[in-house]
Parts: sequence; structure tokens; C-alpha cells
Amino acid sequence: MNPAELPLDIQGLSVTYGAARPALSDVTLRVAPGEVLGLVGDGGSGKSTLIDAAVGLLPAKAARQGAVRIFGQELEQLPAAERQRLRGTSVGTIVAGGRARLNPMARIGAQIEAVLLDHGRSRREAGERALQLLGDVGIPDPKSRFHAYPHELSGGMAQRAVIAIALACDPRLIIADEPTKGLDVTIQADILELLGRLIADLGATAVIATRDLGIVAERCSRVIVLEAGRMVEDQPVRDFFRAPLSQAGRSLLEAEHAIAAPQPERA
Repeated sequence: MNPAELPLDIQGLSVTYGAARPALSDVTLRVAPGEVLGLVGDGGSGKSTLIDAAVGLLPAKAARQGAVRIFGQELEQLPAAERQRLRGTSVGTIVAGGRARLNPMARIGAQIEAVLLDHGRSRREAGERALQLLGDVGIPDPKSRFHAYPHELSGGMAQRAVIAIALACDPRLIIADEPTKGLDVTIQADILELLGRLIADLGATAVIATRDLGIVAERCSRVIVLEAGRMVEDQPVRDFFRAPLSQAGRSLLEAEHAIAAPQPERA
């Protein structure tokens, strides 16, 4: 495949923060068009660092080696303004903690409009599209919620608003970091169903970082396991759940089974 057609192409990526153990060590992966890739691992495995590197948002203190290309464009070679444009058009980023990720001083509709205005939409087009997006992500009474502030939304609705902002410009690559973290179990299921539907509707490629193997089983076609900054497993999802190749993968599955197992009744 032509490298320019790959939504995400990471080669030999290593990231360190000062003298500490590397957050990532020599990670190489390619994500093909239409794939939904799950990144799994315990806390400190490097998932969030990999996501930050993939969208060009590593902090200034991070030392990086290797290459990260999105649709053939090397992020480190792009000016900051061009990286920002790429994140707003070709790439949509969804993070955990919806309300905390929104501007508390701006109305929800205005925050979606701002993304669209930054990418060339007229004021009228931006307003119409923002209202449509609120409906698309399942926020009830979108005309009213358009004028709401983040503190007036529930946790689930705030996360839906974050998704609306990420998908405002119909990205071809969606990168989600713990998209359901901290939400009620029922709301998690609703958000996952929404995310899966929107990815399918857009025909997008997706990378989802999570500790929840249920998300991987339901939504991903391939899974990569990270452990202490290293990629220790890369398998189709079906094969991973049948026979994980790494000890880290087996430990994750065992922990998931222990959580799911029914607890004995107390006398």
C-alpha cells in the first residue's frame, strides 16, 4: 500500500521524559484504512503517550525519536498551524472527562461552531452544522442544548458534546483515548454504540486506547498490547481473545474475567 494512503504510520517511536524510564520504546505500527484498532495495557503502559504522539500533542519536555505519519505527512516536519489544521480536518480526537475538556465559559453550540469557523465554514453554515451534530450524537432537545454551558450537561451529554466537536469536520481518522472512562456503565454502552455508529457512517479508521477489553471485543478489529512502553502483542481481536500471545495480554484477560465472574452469595 502507498504510505500516503495509511491513516497512521508509526516507525521506531521512542519517547522519554527526562531521565525516567522511556514512556515508549521503539514502537512500530501501521493502521490500514477502515481498521478499528484497540490499544490496551495497564496504567503506565504507554497508551496515552502513544495517542499524544499520534496527534502531535506531546509536551515540550518529551524527547522523541522515530517517525509519526498521518496520511503520509510527517507530523514533526509540519508547522504548528498545519498540524492544528490536520487535527481539525483529517483527524478527530476524543478524550475522557467530557465536561473537563470543554470550555466552561462558552456555550456548547459556540464551541462546535468555533471548530467549523476555523476550518472555513461561514457563520450560517457553522451554526447549522453544529445544531445537526448535537442531534447526530444523541443530545436531546439540541436547539435548547445548543445554548447550554458545560456545567448544565450531564456527564454523558458532555462526552457526546466532545464527540460532536471531534467529528465536526468529518475526519477520516478518529483517535479516542479512554472515551468512556468515568461514566456510568449504562452511559458507557450508549457512548460506545454511538461511537461505533459514527465511525461506520463516516467510513473512518479508528484507534481506541482503553483498559476495557469489552470495548475491544465489541468495537475493534485488531488489538495491540502495550507493556512498560513496549508493544508486546499485535493480533486480530478474535485471535487475541482465543489465545493471547503475551503474558501481559493473558494478565489483562484474566483480570477481565475476574471482574466479570459472579461473586458468591454471602450467608
